[in-house]
Amino acid sequence: MSTRLAARSLGRLHRSSTVFFVCDIQEKFRSGIHAFPCMVSVAQKMIKAAHILDVPYIVTEQYSKGLGFTVPELDTSKAVGVYDKTKFSMIIPEVTAKLQELKSKSVVIFGIETVLDLLEQEYDVHVLADGVSSMSVPEIQVALNRMAQAGAIITSSESVIFQLAQDSNDPKFKQISALVKEYQQSARENALMFKEKVAL
Repeated sequence: MSTRLAARSLGRLHRSSTVFFVCDIQEKFRSGIHAFPCMVSVAQKMIKAAHILDVPYIVTEQYSKGLGFTVPELDTSKAVGVYDKTKFSMIIPEVTAKLQELKSKSVVIFGIETVLDLLEQEYDVHVLADGVSSMSVPEIQVALNRMAQAGAIITSSESVIFQLAQDSNDPKFKQISALVKEYQQSARENALMFKEKVAL
């Protein structure tokens, strides 16, 4: 088994080869997507983690002319790229080129997105169960199951953050620990993880 395939099967993440995808978290979806505030909260946490850990992140917006831009709660000022698209996938030529430029191997996804294109290109795909959503609650689990069957790793924001931090001796660990504590209450109330809870 190749080193890359072994790493992929184990789901290991490394800062130097990981990129975050902030997928279509736009204003017009606010009223129609289940637990939208929970998804935004996780995206906020992940973007802050990206800033601390120096992990690049890419933002896409689905037909922003009609659906609006990324919600103002999210700081996209340090994104390595913000791309408008009409395709129902983040894998457009500009994003593909950016992934090649970054030499990315692993992609962590949150927002509203499919992952099959990434898997076809043999990226190591991690989907945040607490950070992705859809219009219908039952559809969320169906989609997560489909992605897992295709080879994606279904995980959580906190798991990814600590995996990227790697060691409590890391100089940035105190910042990471404080970040996780900052979002601890919202994590406990995340309706995407605890489906019986009512979305805010």
